[in-house]
Amino acid sequence: MSKYYYDFHIHSCLSPCADDDMTPGNIAGMATLKGLNILALTDHNSCKNCPAFFKACKDYGIIPIAGMELSTAEDIHIVCLFEELDAAMAFDKIIESHLMPIKNKPEIFGNQLIINECDEITGCEEKLLISSTDLPIEDAIKLAREYGAQTLSYVEEKDGLSSVSVVLRMNILVLILFAPIYFISLLLIVPFPIMLVVLHFAFLKPSKRLKQVLEYILLEK
Repeated sequence: MSKYYYDFHIHSCLSPCADDDMTPGNIAGMATLKGLNILALTDHNSCKNCPAFFKACKDYGIIPIAGMELSTAEDIHIVCLFEELDAAMAFDKIIESHLMPIKNKPEIFGNQLIINECDEITGCEEKLLISSTDLPIEDAIKLAREYGAQTLSYVEEKDGLSSVSVVLRMNILVLILFAPIYFISLLLIVPFPIMLVVLHFAFLKPSKRLKQVLEYILLEK
């Protein structure tokens, strides 16, 4: 039985967290030196470097897999691995319409380089790819599977805190900000059903989108 060595989670220079020299050609070349047989390119919220990646892997005799690290509205990261390159590229066009309208700032986040099959830079992605999409996790997984993807979800750690921890802390902040509303309602003896409506719109609704709103405000200033 043959052994296959693989890496199913690799970022190219299209992801701002990667180095500029992480071109598809360099990735395939280094993978060959490391003895890897199967590679998946999973850039943040984009598959635009997958065609060049497929060409580079073919040149080095590596089995390529088109992928994407999709960020949901809750900032849960989903690694999507597609059976076909065409399906991945079609999925890429759909996800592009769900990205937050935040422009990348290369001096802060890094470049987002698009590479052709000759391993040359042909452009830059303008939208910030490491921001969240507006897709809830259930919708994101369902959409990815409609395009034939295998999915793996996880929560990314940031500065020792998971994204879930960050969201929970934001929820606490919202609770503190809206606490006066709760107390005033109690003092006025507001009927219980009305209080539930106030709690729903004042606390639960903002908490789901608070991270995206803050992210948009901070990055656009």
